[in-house]
Amino acid sequence: SVNWNSYNDYCAVGRNDGIVDIWDSSTLQLVRSFKGHFNRINVLHWNKGFGSPDIFASGSKDSRILIRDMRCREDIIADQKEHSHE
Repeated sequence: SVNWNSYNDYCAVGRNDGIVDIWDSSTLQLVRSFKGHFNRINVLHWNKGFGSPDIFASGSKDSRILIRDMRCREDIIADQKEHSHE
C-alpha cells in the first residue's frame, strides 16, 4: 500500500512484513520506519482530521488499525482491533 501526504513530500509505503516506511520524495531519503503490525499493510491514510500532517493510520491483515504520530518516539497513539478480517 502507498499513500502520499498532501502537506509535504512524504510518501508512506506499507510492506508485506508489517513495517511502514516513510520516504521523502524530494530527497529520496527514508525518513522513518514504523513497526507494530504482524502482517502485510493493506491500507494507509494521512489523517487530516487530527489537524497535523504528522499523523497517519495503517491497517493490516493482522486485523489491527494503528494511529501513529511521526513526532513521537512511541509513535502508536491508538490501536484498534475492531476488524476480524483484512
